[in-house]
Amino acid sequence: MTFRKIIFLTFFVLLKIAITAQPEVNPKFLKQLNLVPIGIANTYMFKYEVSNLNYIEMMFFAQKKDPDLYQEMLPDTLSWRNPLGYNEKFVEYYFRHWAFKNYPVVGVSHDQAIQYCALLTEFLNKNIIINSKEIEEVVVRLPTEFEWETAARAGNPFKVYPWKGETIRNEKSGIFQGNFVVGFGDQITNSGALNDGMDITTPHDAYYPNDFGIYNLGGNVAEMLAESGLSKGGSWFHGPVQCRIDSLIHYSYPESWLGFRYVVEIVKYRNKEVRSTPINAKIIDKNLVFMDSTLHQKSYNMGGEIVNITPPSFYLSSIETPNSWYNLFLDEIKQTSLDDYNRCVPDKNLWDSTTTILNYKEYVNQDHFQDFPVVNISKDAAKLFCEWLSNKYNQDANRKFQKVSFSLPTLKEWQFIATVLLEDFYTYSFKKGQIKYLANVHPSDINYFSRVALEDKRYKSFYDYPKEKPFISRGLDGYEMLCPVNCFKMESTNFYNLYGNAAEMVADDEVAYGGSWRTHIESLHPNLNYNYIYPSPEVGFRIVMRVIEE
Repeated sequence: MTFRKIIFLTFFVLLKIAITAQPEVNPKFLKQLNLVPIGIANTYMFKYEVSNLNYIEMMFFAQKKDPDLYQEMLPDTLSWRNPLGYNEKFVEYYFRHWAFKNYPVVGVSHDQAIQYCALLTEFLNKNIIINSKEIEEVVVRLPTEFEWETAARAGNPFKVYPWKGETIRNEKSGIFQGNFVVGFGDQITNSGALNDGMDITTPHDAYYPNDFGIYNLGGNVAEMLAESGLSKGGSWFHGPVQCRIDSLIHYSYPESWLGFRYVVEIVKYRNKEVRSTPINAKIIDKNLVFMDSTLHQKSYNMGGEIVNITPPSFYLSSIETPNSWYNLFLDEIKQTSLDDYNRCVPDKNLWDSTTTILNYKEYVNQDHFQDFPVVNISKDAAKLFCEWLSNKYNQDANRKFQKVSFSLPTLKEWQFIATVLLEDFYTYSFKKGQIKYLANVHPSDINYFSRVALEDKRYKSFYDYPKEKPFISRGLDGYEMLCPVNCFKMESTNFYNLYGNAAEMVADDEVAYGGSWRTHIESLHPNLNYNYIYPSPEVGFRIVMRVIEE
């Protein structure tokens, strides 16, 4: 099996994980709205380019709200005019004639496309989503470049074109697989209408869909991205090079070759709000592992004096503290102290600088995130949680120990953990021809591996990621960001996510250890840490327990 094929199979399996990690949505709902999952949590893409009919429907919806808005949304039909050709029939008829109803709308600006998405958001939430038993709110928007490429690759990281196969012609029929031209300006000869069937645009459901069921991602019209002035996919006016998935086409104003499609992001689920999860001494004990320091003594020579730095034995949680535990804590302190409650509520606005996926705004409150680690909280909030957990345990009649104390691990305890558990730990393995990632970090993509010769005849190796996509490989381990606390179990231990996922606070220093989902895989080492002063989407915590009375 070739390395290329191994990478493909690994990526495909991880993509399946990413798709199934989000809550299930009724297939009838997706079919009704012509949406398909693209392997990004809570995000679904419209399987067609937005047609003239789609656009006109939203214009009439806008007219009911504000007649001026209707005028503002009118496409620039003059975009069809060309000094080298007679296109007046398209100026006059393309947008309004019924024969072109299923052709992609063109001549619209980036602002008009955004306005369309805003109107469709309002329409769906008021008229369609209100009848859904699963979904409470959605947002319609233009796709980011990463989302568009993910949809175009359809699970194959090596894909060159958005359609099936690796060539521009269908292997059986020999005709082109999309609406584009081989020679620029040659829309009507053998590389244009007589070969691909069209001299300009084509209906939005023409040609075969890709493996995700999405039509015309390559050719027909280039598609605007959320990033202003950028489009992808090529068009009837462009050649096959511009149809490549990695190609980017710039624009400054409406064009006859430029259209758009949208994604629908679910930002809130109905009846999926957090459910209180009971927690008691038995559940807590089940997740604790005894760290016997007498078996692993460690000392340093300090000025000629041998100093033992091994901490007393303690119990360490096998998992990072999940949202489900933290939410129960919030529910209870809300009844006793609103001040403490307000200090401990995670800051959801911190997601703004991390992701455009709006569903993360409700990260701590959504049912499908309850097994994920709590983040975006202060160290004081984590300490209050530990005090609450200590009281809860010590009041449980079925507790194992008479009296215990929960806290964050000390710096010495974390260094002990790193020495015992992490020194010989690797973040991935390669067995039987398969790559297996062992931690939720930021993997490296071999497609971007590069090296340059230095003056002293040595080589410098590095990963040359595109400037606009520095995090393109972050999802290769199955998760772009955080994962459930019971993922990535360390072999031969009972611990999960000691490396990666959420970096973990310590009690007596302003640092977090272990790296996070954002840490590059090459940067990880047992004592990796970075300064932690404020709450962050990268930082959570793991508890330790000390027995006070047996």
